[in-house]
Amino acid sequence: MTITIGSQGGQTRSWTLPYALLKEHSGYFRKMEKFKEGQEGSVDLKDQDASIFAYFVELFYFGDYTLSEDSVDANGVRDDAKAWVLGDYLDATSFKNRALRNSTRLTSQKAKSAVRRSMRQ
Repeated sequence: MTITIGSQGGQTRSWTLPYALLKEHSGYFRKMEKFKEGQEGSVDLKDQDASIFAYFVELFYFGDYTLSEDSVDANGVRDDAKAWVLGDYLDATSFKNRALRNSTRLTSQKAKSAVRRSMRQ
């Protein structure tokens, strides 16, 4: 199946991915086969971010995705928060869970660092 993602700024990125793998990881794609897009093997997700969808692809190929600690957009929104929103849109529970774990882990690490700094003062 070919998935075209429209990013902000009018840029798009396309992936050709095994439909069976997409359906295994996403309720959205399981339901897609009932519609024209699923039967034609092509879907456009114009309102999604290609860089976040890349995390979704990475997760189902490798079991995890790599996210740097400074993965924040201009508005201060972390990529793991965006990943959770995309996972909700795609009905992809494992992706949502991974995004939440990544966010919780990073928040916990930052909190521990802040406590340690305050104890030294």
